[in-house]
Amino acid sequence: MIKTICATLALIFAGYSLSAIASTGDARDHGFKSQRHLQRWINDYRDNPEPELMPGAVHAMRDFGLLENQEKAGTYVGFIAGVIGFNQVQSKKLIKEMFPMPPKEQAVIIKAIAYSGLPEWHALLTEMSERMPARKALIGQYLKDEKKTLLEVALDSDPTIIDTLWGYYVATGYSEPVLRIMQALPWTRDETDLEKITAGHMAKWTLAANAERDRGLLRIYRAEVDHHPKKLRKPLKEVVAAAENFEADKLRKEAVKVISTAKAKTPFQRSKWAFANTVGSTLLSVGCVAAGVLGHPEIAVPCVITGAVSSGAVKLLSLKSDD
Repeated sequence: MIKTICATLALIFAGYSLSAIASTGDARDHGFKSQRHLQRWINDYRDNPEPELMPGAVHAMRDFGLLENQEKAGTYVGFIAGVIGFNQVQSKKLIKEMFPMPPKEQAVIIKAIAYSGLPEWHALLTEMSERMPARKALIGQYLKDEKKTLLEVALDSDPTIIDTLWGYYVATGYSEPVLRIMQALPWTRDETDLEKITAGHMAKWTLAANAERDRGLLRIYRAEVDHHPKKLRKPLKEVVAAAENFEADKLRKEAVKVISTAKAKTPFQRSKWAFANTVGSTLLSVGCVAAGVLGHPEIAVPCVITGAVSSGAVKLLSLKSDD
């Protein structure tokens, strides 16, 4: 009996070792040597689209731990969704090659399919559900339309949505996700709803910060200024001015100040929006990943989610006036 148990354990450990080797091999095979390499590929994607590399990029995201926490994966979900949606003919093949994927991280694929904008996304998700038996509940929620698609979900309902919309824009260059983010701008004048205040100011800051690098965004903003009510037009003009003068950091400091004041006046309440007070700073999750993807290397992922602090996020969202 003892010999049998030992032999079994030996096989188990041998299998484990082989799995570890195989996993390491997978990390090399996807073609992305580092997280920085992956980030550069994402940044440059629209200038040099290579949708055939998307499955490998998804495996790299998994290997680098970027998909483990769904609250930190918003930009990547949006980017994957954009690539899938922009490449309708290849979409099924691309999705199939994203497997195998651990059940926890499969949520990224499910959301990317639902957010892709493809007219046949229900059929695609139904077909792929056979590969994700552990995620039947989430898949069912999307197939029954209990969960909204990317352009339908409320901007103040989930702290990852703004990042996800930016990820979709990065992949496609479509104006729709940007116009959707703009809809949060009137909330910068809100004085009562902490979640809306946060969403509004993070929308305002990321719109300006991302336009500092991607000047095509400025053309979108200018074209939209005169087509909205005053409550949206005024903060949008402030975004345009900040982006034109490369002063997005002023909006970041404004966001921190306003949100901190609102938080101090608001009785403690449980919220889906992540706030953390550390070393005299108020840190926010929304926007840090998005800004990083669009060319702000000082913002490293992971950002600030439920108290997980990165030095880049501290630098960006510090309350100190001299940072």
